[in-house]
Amino acid sequence: MSQKGPQETYEFYFPIYNLFNPSSNVKLGYGTILRFERLPRQIRKEFLFYWERQYTINNEYEQSKKYYIDKKRNCAILHLETKAPSWTVAIDESFRSAKASVSILSFLYKTHFPIEEAKFVGEQTTTGGRYTSSGSAGEYYHRRSLKICEYNSEFEKEISKLTEILVDPKSEIDRRIRNTLMIFEIQTSASDENVKFVLLATCLESLLMGKSDRDYLRWRLAEKSAFLFSKDREAIYERVKEAYDKRSGFIHGSGETITQSDVGVMQATVISVLRRLIELKEEGYDRMEKIDAYICKSKFKD
Repeated sequence: MSQKGPQETYEFYFPIYNLFNPSSNVKLGYGTILRFERLPRQIRKEFLFYWERQYTINNEYEQSKKYYIDKKRNCAILHLETKAPSWTVAIDESFRSAKASVSILSFLYKTHFPIEEAKFVGEQTTTGGRYTSSGSAGEYYHRRSLKICEYNSEFEKEISKLTEILVDPKSEIDRRIRNTLMIFEIQTSASDENVKFVLLATCLESLLMGKSDRDYLRWRLAEKSAFLFSKDREAIYERVKEAYDKRSGFIHGSGETITQSDVGVMQATVISVLRRLIELKEEGYDRMEKIDAYICKSKFKD
């Protein structure tokens, strides 16, 4: 949504504390991944001051201050620019953009990357100067154990494709993939296996189901998932049918317990389907109508 009034440019720097040793200048969603040493000098000083203070305030850390600070310095930093009429508006918009951007990482690494705090600088139209935030702009986040990830440069080609889809979706399939990334990211932050499973089922529906699929949802979802692929169709069909039954059982309060294994299988299915849709989109299947025609052709060909 466009904001009225003079627009100022703000630069935000979001630490991603559970992703380490990244490449620098990698475009990720609406921002760019940077290494600590590539940050502006004043921003580096702000982060170091903040981390030293956090180490002093929190007494639960067993490691030395040097080890603690070095670990922070090795994490990925997401840099993005936001134009807004005020810093308060800029904070809201930048956090939304940052969370959308890390949905790509959540998909690739299958884990949650919380966006909790930021440092920022802004250009003031009244003075032409620059200022740096003295604290953190953030949100409340109940800290729990996070999966620690080492940056994998082999993901960079896929990051580039997903970034293009997220930032500038040009087709119906692009929009479906973008929406699925958002839902997928939410499920990585959920602690309850039932909730994660239902959100993953929603991902699959978001990717494959259309207006003409309102009836026989279980059968149609299983069939579409299976016939996107040339191998293991029967196994995929049965897997998705069983998953949909479990999803319905949980929603209606009559199903069996959903396990971590169930979540893992469903997560793998969503990832495979999303990647297959990207492949088909690159072959010209950019609308669900075309995907349905492809699936129909696959059924009769075999």
